[in-house]
Amino acid sequence: MNVRINRWKQAQKMEADYYENIDFQIRSPDDLNIDELRKRNTSRIVNFSGLSDVDLKNLRLLEIGGPLVEEAFGNIVTPPKLILDPLFAWSPKCAEPNKSCHRVRSMGEYLPLSDNSIDLVLCVNTIDHTCSPYDVLNEIKRVLTAKGLLIILCNIFPLWTTPFIPLFNIIDQPHPHHFTLPIFKRLLNQRFHIESVTLDHRPYRLSIDQNLKNNIAAVIGVGLFNFHCTPRNG
Repeated sequence: MNVRINRWKQAQKMEADYYENIDFQIRSPDDLNIDELRKRNTSRIVNFSGLSDVDLKNLRLLEIGGPLVEEAFGNIVTPPKLILDPLFAWSPKCAEPNKSCHRVRSMGEYLPLSDNSIDLVLCVNTIDHTCSPYDVLNEIKRVLTAKGLLIILCNIFPLWTTPFIPLFNIIDQPHPHHFTLPIFKRLLNQRFHIESVTLDHRPYRLSIDQNLKNNIAAVIGVGLFNFHCTPRNG
């Protein structure tokens, strides 16, 4: 368990640094008024999902890894939204507490939720941090309704890097799993139908301000892909 927690701390620090430097997500309410923060996060979730903000408010929604959902819904909504993460809080400064969103402290490999209890699962750039992506996807399928939707975004490596994936898995400790598009599709297809795949953006750009690993990712051409999936029967 300590190994898992230490890796999540490293991963969370990396994700926090990343989110602080892009325009759709600002973690500190001191940097942006709370209404504008929620507007930006809601807009990003709408873009990820293709659903309207009204649709989202009416769904039983689980975000694995946080923190977009918690900082998107300001008023009390029904049903409530759930945010799961083994480490809380993401930073000392969080959006104001509200009864719309509930934190669940747990690992993605174990979702302390009932079967068929969630309409939409959002998993943004998290699956490659987990100990067992296969187990996480099994749990997601279990808690989703038969007509539920999984929206999962993951950094995808070019096909030519396939021989190097085992090496990446060892040297990049916060990310024990790296995926090419065929590898990730095979993983998803074991439990889900892939309804659509789109390139969301390329998160890395060559810069003297970035560390070596991020610059290598930029040279390789890593892309953040958005997968919309529905559960398979059985």
